Amino acid sequence: ILFGVLLFAWKRCGIDYTAILGVDGGRTNVHAVVRASTSLMGLNFSAFVLYWLALLGIVPHAHAWPASALLLTLAYLLWPFDHMAEWSDAAQRADCARCVGRVLLAGLVPTTFASSFVADILTSMPKLFIDLLQTSCIYLSGEALRSGDWDPQRRAFERGLSVCTGDTPAYRHAFALFSVLPFVLRAL
Repeated sequence: ILFGVLLFAWKRCGIDYTAILGVDGGRTNVHAVVRASTSLMGLNFSAFVLYWLALLGIVPHAHAWPASALLLTLAYLLWPFDHMAEWSDAAQRADCARCVGRVLLAGLVPTTFASSFVADILTSMPKLFIDLLQTSCIYLSGEALRSGDWDPQRRAFERGLSVCTGDTPAYRHAFALFSVLPFVLRAL
C-alpha cells in the first residue's frame, strides 16, 4: 500500500516514475498497486485470524491456515489473467516478477534502477527470508503435522520442532545463507 502511496505522491508532484522505474506508463498505475496490496493484505490477515482462532480451538485445522495464506498469495501473484482488465494487472505482476528475477540474477543480467530499488527493499527485510526458510522447512519436512497440538499454557506445540532448529547443521547453514542473501543481492 505504501508503494502505491509513493507512486501517487510522485505522480502528483509531476515526477515521471515510469521513466525512473523503467515500467510501461500505460500499464503501471497507482490504483492497481493499491488494489493488489490491499487484496493481499486482506487475504493474509484473514488467514492469520483463522489461525489464531484455530489455536484457541474455535476453528479446526491450525496447520492449514498459514499454508493457505502462502498458497493463496502465490496463486494471486501467479494468476495469468487480469483481475481488473482496465488496469492490466496481469502485465504489472509479470513486470514485477521480471524485476525480482533480475535481482535474483544480479551480476548475470544488466542492472536497472527498478532492480536496484527492489534490491534495496529486500535489504530492508532479511527477516522475511528467515521466515520463508522456517515456514518452508516446517511444511516440507512434515514437522507441521508431527509437532502435535498447541499447548496454550506453554505457548508452544506439545512436541517441539526437531529438524527446523539451529541444532541441525543443514538448517544452520541455510539460516546463515538466507540471513546474508538480501545483502549479497544488493551488493551485486
